[in-house]
Amino acid sequence: MSMGGEAGIKMVQLHSDDGASTVVDWYKTRLGVTKATQIFGQTFLEAGELKVMIFGDEGGAQIMITRGDVEK
Repeated sequence: MSMGGEAGIKMVQLHSDDGASTVVDWYKTRLGVTKATQIFGQTFLEAGELKVMIFGDEGGAQIMITRGDVEK
């Protein structure tokens, strides 16, 4: 897990041994997802100020979560 942030934006990066589709389903059931987009094996979820990007890798799934207004 790594954490960072600047200018009011907070970010955390996580890894799961589970496959990307399992991780996507987990986040969809727990967040009030308002928008979900899948492209080229990556999934982007939005739930209020939270934005989650999930993509598969050889050892499971990488998850990046940001909170804050990235458009300011």
